[in-house]
Amino acid sequence: SLFLKREAVEKIPLFQNASDEFLRAVALELKPQVFTPGDYVFRKGDEGDEMFFVVKGELNVLIEDEGEPIATLKDGDFFGEIALFKDVSRTATIRAVKYSDLYSLDKGAFNYVLKRFPQFSDAIREMAEKRLEGLD
Repeated sequence: SLFLKREAVEKIPLFQNASDEFLRAVALELKPQVFTPGDYVFRKGDEGDEMFFVVKGELNVLIEDEGEPIATLKDGDFFGEIALFKDVSRTATIRAVKYSDLYSLDKGAFNYVLKRFPQFSDAIREMAEKRLEGLD
């Protein structure tokens, strides 16, 4: 299980130059989840207590549940980090377009990894800020 998770984590661009220690720490905390076409990962306004990494699949980012997508997430992308960093409800809705294999990292594990590897925290915080600016 650790080997498979680690292999998936290594393919995520955010983790490209990460140390073996970091990859192992993250892989141990990840939980696999599968979504079928049309499934909602979460909806705008939901409580946010985990972030997600797309291992394989395609998902739409929506401002309104049935509106037009503002972005599409694919293999190697991540989402859900804004709610963890800012301690706010979800800022968008995420719906699977294709069968999607994701890994989730819950808030406790997220905080644990951030304390041990602050450089990871900086990279995700930058992305969260950029995404929040794009929603304004």
